[in-house]
Amino acid sequence: MKVLLISLASSITRRNNAEAILKRYGISYDIIDAVDGRLGLDPFVAEL
Repeated sequence: MKVLLISLASSITRRNNAEAILKRYGISYDIIDAVDGRLGLDPFVAEL
């Protein structure tokens, strides 16, 4: 099973905590940067 860690790039502490837990249990994962809707429409989403 593939694990995706989706988090805001600006939420450094939260991301680090989640990564530490995944690493502690030997779970491999990929990180996807979430879109912060508070900052307006992300250019990537606008193209969809």
